[in-house]
Amino acid sequence: MSIVEKHVSLPQKYASKGEVNGLLDSNVVQNDKEAKKNQERMISDIRELIKFRDANNNLLIKGSGDLISSFNEIDNEKFDQITKLRRIKKISFPKLGPNGGREIQYAVMSDNEQEIVLLPQSIYNGQHDFLAKIFKIDTFAKFVFDLNDSDMIAENISKVIDMIPEQKYRFRYIRSDGKDKLRAVVTDERYKIYDNNMVLYLALVSLNNYCSKMSESFYIDEFFISDSKIKIRVLSSDDIEIASGVRIETGIEIYNSELADGAVKFVFTYKVHNANNGFTVLSDDVLKIEHGWTMDKIKVELENLNRLADYSRDIVSAIKSVNVTKNMSEEQIFDIFDKLLKSKKKVLTDDIKKEFSELKEEIQVRDNTINILDLFSKLDEITKKTDAQLYMRFMFDKYIHSKKWN
Repeated sequence: MSIVEKHVSLPQKYASKGEVNGLLDSNVVQNDKEAKKNQERMISDIRELIKFRDANNNLLIKGSGDLISSFNEIDNEKFDQITKLRRIKKISFPKLGPNGGREIQYAVMSDNEQEIVLLPQSIYNGQHDFLAKIFKIDTFAKFVFDLNDSDMIAENISKVIDMIPEQKYRFRYIRSDGKDKLRAVVTDERYKIYDNNMVLYLALVSLNNYCSKMSESFYIDEFFISDSKIKIRVLSSDDIEIASGVRIETGIEIYNSELADGAVKFVFTYKVHNANNGFTVLSDDVLKIEHGWTMDKIKVELENLNRLADYSRDIVSAIKSVNVTKNMSEEQIFDIFDKLLKSKKKVLTDDIKKEFSELKEEIQVRDNTINILDLFSKLDEITKKTDAQLYMRFMFDKYIHSKKWN
């Protein structure tokens, strides 16, 4: 599977509007005629309703060219099929290696059920979607797999298919190294799906229009792109000094997944840093686009991007009142570590908590002298490249807005 992940410390390229418009030409292939028409209608609506408002040839977002170039490096073929259940045969759950889990494998037959047209195996959450969304047996299946019996699940699925043979679902596939993989199942065949190319278009056009309106510029700070997910952090080029040598940058972090029925999220984010340390924070949703919404509704929701200026003013005021360079009290330090070490969050693994404990002991050796900037920077570094980092960055925001700092 192709993945591009970059921290863009020195982004250089500004995308042209032609490059942005070209994003709408790289769509997931739809093998169903009606689905293809719906997709073409969606693309037409996007082009009609979401347009650039300035006359410049290039975007006002530094690094947008790097972002699009990296997105275009993902060359796995993605395609959707709307399939009646009666066409799914030869279901099995082979083990992936001696100590590995199982992934569903099946044959998709032609409409007359005389020949095999596809032999996919699941990847990502594909098996979960298949078992949970269609047959409602994901938990039971895991229990049976632990008993080293997969035939029971395959046989019962086949029996259920015989009861609802004409039921249709959208199966989302990806082709890699000549093999077809089931990456997701969507329960409603007419469900609008805003794939990553569409989300990139919406994000870049909307942010560029905001820049033009507010006479502001942004840069791409960091992005993660895989064949199915994107995460992009875009920050304002106008950072603000909030204490001697300490600056804050505000912006938006954008998330989308082609694997789930969730939403496209534009989350307010900010970075606090000095010459040596810094931490990143995630706050509230500035806007959210549900898959399935009409473009008219999305156009209205995108107007909420104008609230970014208010979010930025509010957080600058909040950070100044906290005073991130002032040494924390012993009670404040205890409160943070007590919550972290007692947390039941699965992302805070034993290994991470061990590092938290070591950090706590290190601070105690220094007579509990540390400021918020340095502490949050160390906590952010501990959770770097782990699933806990997202949780921690939202936690930072809660602490910053807590009255315990007053």
